[in-house]
Amino acid sequence: DSDLGYTSDPRRAVDPLEPNDGITFVDCEFLPKAPYIWKGAAARTLKASVDAVEDPVDVYRIRLGAHRRAAVTLTPSKGNADLAVFDQAAKGIQVKPLARSRRAGLRSDVVHVTNHRGAARTFYVVVQAPSITSRSFDAQYALRLRRG
Repeated sequence: DSDLGYTSDPRRAVDPLEPNDGITFVDCEFLPKAPYIWKGAAARTLKASVDAVEDPVDVYRIRLGAHRRAAVTLTPSKGNADLAVFDQAAKGIQVKPLARSRRAGLRSDVVHVTNHRGAARTFYVVVQAPSITSRSFDAQYALRLRRG
C-alpha cells in the first residue's frame, strides 16, 4: 500500500493532485494531462478532501488493462462525500456514470468497474462533496484502488 496526501496536521487531508476539479482539468483539455493515480498494479490509497464551496469535486485518472476489473473504495473520515466512475469518453460529470455509490454518513462507498475492451482504457474516478445544505459541507476521505 502506498499512501499519498501526507500532511503535518493529521486531522487535515491535503489534495496532492490539485487542480482536479473536473474531467477537463485532468484529461489535458485545459492543463497538462494529470498522471494516472493507479494503473492496476498494487493497491493504492490516497487522502484528500472536498468542500461544497471551494472544492466540490476531485477527479482522478486510472488506467485499467484489457479485461481487468477494479474496486474503488471511498472512506470518509469526516463528512459525506459520494463516489462515481466515468468512462474515458466522458467530457464532464453531468453524464451518467458507469458506477456510483452514495452511502450516507461515514459509511464507505464502493464501486466496481470493468474494462470489457481488448485494450487498456482510462477511467475517471470522481469524489463529490456533500451538499452545501448538509450539516457538514466538507469531507475528508481516503480513496483506495485495488484489483477486483
